[in-house]
Amino acid sequence: MKQTMEKLVGKELRLRMDQPEDLRIVAHALSSDVRLRILAMIGTTSMNVNEIARELGVPVSTTALNIQILERAGLVSCEMQPGARGAMKMCVRGIDRVHISLSPTPRGERRVWEFEMPVGCYALVGGVQPTCGMANRNRKMNADDDVRSFYQPNHFEADILWMRAGFVEYHFPAADVPLNQVDFLELSFEACSETLGHNNHWPSNIYVEINGQRLGVWRCEGDFGGRPGQLNPSWWDATNTQFGQLKTWRVDRRRTYLDGDALSCVNLDKIHLDGAQDCIRVRIGVQAEDGHVGGMNLFGDHFGDFPQGLILRAGYYTV
Repeated sequence: MKQTMEKLVGKELRLRMDQPEDLRIVAHALSSDVRLRILAMIGTTSMNVNEIARELGVPVSTTALNIQILERAGLVSCEMQPGARGAMKMCVRGIDRVHISLSPTPRGERRVWEFEMPVGCYALVGGVQPTCGMANRNRKMNADDDVRSFYQPNHFEADILWMRAGFVEYHFPAADVPLNQVDFLELSFEACSETLGHNNHWPSNIYVEINGQRLGVWRCEGDFGGRPGQLNPSWWDATNTQFGQLKTWRVDRRRTYLDGDALSCVNLDKIHLDGAQDCIRVRIGVQAEDGHVGGMNLFGDHFGDFPQGLILRAGYYTV
């Protein structure tokens, strides 16, 4: 099975001498004849591991190992897709050019910009489906399962919000960060699935986008309960969702990571940060196209286990 992947054409990976670990990983990935042949085969079409192994004339296990090395280097993008005999791993080259600068880049002072956004301070909302609602530290806000409540002006007060499907989008101010100097973005928030009451075995695929670019999908395994969240107010019923998991999404010049593990080939170039932007747009949601529409809860600093809203960090060096 092959399909054209034109959207991945024209991507470049830039490396410098002050990135020794990245250089080693990429150099290792390019040091094998088998891996170079794989890169040539999947430059403009996607192929599954069995197809690649058959064309190379090597065992599937050997092919899978080499694909993992290329994927770790950010040179190959892989995703699971349904097939006639179950799920299959589709692979395509994610990079067309590798540029290595052997001259050290002069740097100024290392700085990290940070901004915390309350969960209720979203700028856009859409596609919301019940079960849904929101609450602040004192009470539930508006009626349960009333989609219209997400458009009420008091949504800014929310310390927790939940929906079975849909999205919320936050606009982080960019005036205080030099976007064209950023070398990583990091987003952290507490979340879990959403169903009536709670269910620790209720999977949901929750996605994150930055500036309209999909970073990837996190499979949350449940709408967590069974014990009180450490921050929940006393009036919050024990049958409700109690806590989530703190997830950290990081994008650098090479790829995207979720909790330190490689997630996708999306890098900073694909997010299109530039000095002309007024804000950094962060969208979190659940949609049918990703499967496992198990909803989401987003926790603020008065619910769940972690005293925070959504925290966005950007690392850069002064010029």
